Amino acid sequence: MKNVENVILKNIEQNGKLSTSDIEKIKQISEQEGKGLVKILRDENLLNDDDFMEILSDIYRRGHVNIDEISKQNSKSMDEISLVAAHLSKMTDNLNTSLSKFRT
Repeated sequence: MKNVENVILKNIEQNGKLSTSDIEKIKQISEQEGKGLVKILRDENLLNDDDFMEILSDIYRRGHVNIDEISKQNSKSMDEISLVAAHLSKMTDNLNTSLSKFRT
């Protein structure tokens, strides 16, 4: 089963939409027949479309919040890197000035 399908299946299990035996049945069919999660859910009539969409929406909402937080952290890190780069550049200039005194 693919990583995305594992996340969806984990959320289905956490939401109590399917029993533990249904979850195990899905995993077994996936391993034996190589079917994807959506195909198994439809073929086995385990989950209706509304419940499935609700689970996907919940995953998206949680993922979207994480992406926003990561973006903020990345922006802060870039600002810090920029400050460090400017400081290193100034230090390099000072070192070059000091070394130039010995070259003459």
